[in-house]
Amino acid sequence: MPEGKNQAHRWPPCMAPYRCPLVAAVGAGTLARSCRCRGGYARPVTAAILDRADVRMAARVAHIALGARSPDTEAVTATPDLPVKPRADLVERALPFLPAGSEIRQAFIGQAAPSFFFFIVTYVTGIMSRNKYRCVVVTDDAIYVLDSTKRSGGAKPREMVGRIPRHTRLGPVSGRWAEVDLLGERHWVHQRFHDQIAAADREGGF
Repeated sequence: MPEGKNQAHRWPPCMAPYRCPLVAAVGAGTLARSCRCRGGYARPVTAAILDRADVRMAARVAHIALGARSPDTEAVTATPDLPVKPRADLVERALPFLPAGSEIRQAFIGQAAPSFFFFIVTYVTGIMSRNKYRCVVVTDDAIYVLDSTKRSGGAKPREMVGRIPRHTRLGPVSGRWAEVDLLGERHWVHQRFHDQIAAADREGGF
């Protein structure tokens, strides 16, 4: 590795010809241009968010992107012998928006974004004004999608935006962030809620 200024930053081994982590993770059509190899180490470069001062952000973006789309990550499945309970706060806050007598079997939070790359950029930078936060709850009769406040991170529903037939498959899910299509929009759900999705699909007969 060259001596001098570049010695301070040790970039991950070059991934050529697989391109940089961002491009490999989000596919074609992104703002990423290429990898600049420096002494056998690759530096991911994007036209919009990365520059010489964004070392930590670059590492975090690459880590999130690779973790979300890693081919070595197995799909999450719920164990039939172990019931999966939804978060109590999501159940309590969602019930007022559901029909009387509803019993929530599963609940999870997701963010609606047009693409995975757009989602990563807004997640890392904190600029999430254009993202929609959704709380999704599953009952015996239907799947309800609730719009939530951004400040709560999706944990405080404020209105019902749609109802999906119960016999709808939500998964399979895998990786750090999984894509779930709801009401014609792409949503990104963190792995901490993947057991809820797997349980909902299992109870739905999938």
